[in-house]
Amino acid sequence: MPYQHKREPLNNDEVNKLINACNTFWEKFVIWTFLDTGW
Repeated sequence: MPYQHKREPLNNDEVNKLINACNTFWEKFVIWTFLDTGW
């Protein structure tokens, strides 16, 4: 049986790096939406 990859939630450091890499409010908005919905 092939390995089934399971997603793990991002830790606070990873979230901060992702948000800090955004240049505009809309980029941050999209990231926050994805994090909130788990998409």
